[in-house]
Order: sequence, then structure tokens, then C-alpha cells
Amino acid sequence: EAVKKGWIGLDALYGSELTGLQRPEELMHITDFANKMEREYGIGINSAMISDVPGYAWGIVPALAQSEVKYFSIGPNHMPHKAHGGYQVGLTFEAWGDVPFYWESPSGKERVLFWMSRHGYSWFHDWLLGKLRRTEGVPILKFLGELDAENYPYDMVQVRYTLGDNGGPDTDMPDFVREWNEKYESPKLRIATTAEMFGAFERKYGDKLPTHRGDFTALPPLPSKPPPTATPPNSSCRRRPCGRCSMEKGFRLPNLTRHGRTCCFFRSILGARLAANPTLILTSPPSNGT
Repeated sequence: EAVKKGWIGLDALYGSELTGLQRPEELMHITDFANKMEREYGIGINSAMISDVPGYAWGIVPALAQSEVKYFSIGPNHMPHKAHGGYQVGLTFEAWGDVPFYWESPSGKERVLFWMSRHGYSWFHDWLLGKLRRTEGVPILKFLGELDAENYPYDMVQVRYTLGDNGGPDTDMPDFVREWNEKYESPKLRIATTAEMFGAFERKYGDKLPTHRGDFTALPPLPSKPPPTATPPNSSCRRRPCGRCSMEKGFRLPNLTRHGRTCCFFRSILGARLAANPTLILTSPPSNGT
């Protein structure tokens, strides 16, 4: 009921998948769990989110679009004390942070609205800024000042707010946001789901956004490389599923370890760290109110 009312937002991806390791047919199953929830509970899920991972295969665009996912929110691992603002992100933040665009599929028939948060998903983790109340909102004001100096063209921006990997929500955040908005005329803070924020942004700016094509490449996470002993059976099973489990069954969680080994699709992400981070989004206009 809370999901249907928009109080809780659900995004389509089961975890932060390493799409560069997935074959095309595997990518087309990337939203299976979300599709199942839609059917069983009568809800709609039109947004997707990936955290931590900085690069995405082009094939994810048709995979999302053909499951009626319109919005793709990205938040790589943000480490401001590291070169270029992160770990293994290359120039991703500098080139694409808060530069929303429509990402068009290889066929040109589909597209998703892509938006990478400049401060990733980890800006407010305890070992960085910490809770909003502790920061008194100063980092947000500084960030909006930077956007003004760059002539940021929009009157809203997303800020990922998580306190740690797989951490719970900040129960004090609603009170902080309410008190802030009562005290200050600008900027206004808004707690929103991914779909709510993207939808509001698209209605206002969708006809002004550029369209881009191609892979979104970045440095791959080191844990994504399977050990040599796993590679041959994995490749063989993905090309020709074993006689006791089909490729389709390989996508079902109960079959992860059938017949004493990890089957099909899930062997391709051996060693990958899939982190599902509950995330709330703050949206606010630039400090000059324009």
C-alpha cells in the first residue's frame, strides 16, 4: 500500500549488476524480479538505480526500456579525497556528474533518461559527511554554489542520501527537511523517490535534454574478475546450459547452486559485490532561486 501511494519507491534492478559481464540474453532478464513484483502486487516500477558501479553496457538500455523502465539513476562510489572524486571511476564524475541525458539504444528505437549524481551514493556515509543534522546542510549549500558558478541550467538537482552500504534510513531526515523548509525561503529540500524526481525533471526539461549513444565505459571494479578455475565451466554453461538446468532456470534464485555448482547467469557475477542501498533523494533549486 505504501508503494502504491508513493511513500516507498521501488527500483527495477535487483542489485548493482556488473552489466559488462552479462551476455545479451542475460541483460534481457535483468528486470525479471521487478516484473514479477509488478504482476503479483499490481504496482508499477518505471525507474532503475545502480550504486557503486561506474560503468554500464549499452545493452542495458533496451533491456530497461522493453520492461517499461524510463529512468536510470546512477551513483558511483564517491570518495572526494581520491583523484577525480572516486575509486576506479576514471573521469566519470567530472564528465557526466549531474549531466542528465537520454541514452538511446543501439537500434535507436528505445531510450532511457540517464542521470548520474555528481556525489555518487556515498556522500553522506558516516566516514565522509555523516547525517544531515550534523552537517547543518552546509555541504548542500556549498554544492549549490558550485552549480551556480558552472551555470547549471536546471532548477533541481538530485542528492543521494545513504548512511552506509545496506544501511537503514535516517529517521531524523524528515524533521530536518521540514525545519529547513520552514526556516529558509531557498533552497527548498524535497524528499522524493527516484521515479518522482525523474518524472518532475522530465516534465520540465525533457524537451531540452541531449541524446547520446554508445557504451558508458569506466574502469571495472577489481572484484568482478572470476578466478581462472571458474571461467571455462562458466563460459561452457552459458553457451550450452547443462542438461539438468536450462538457461531460463539459471535466472531463478532457488537454482543458484543446483547440482553442486553455481549455474549459468550467476556464475558470471562470481566475486562481484552486489550492494542494494536504500536511497532517498533530496531535490532543491540553485541558491539564487532561478
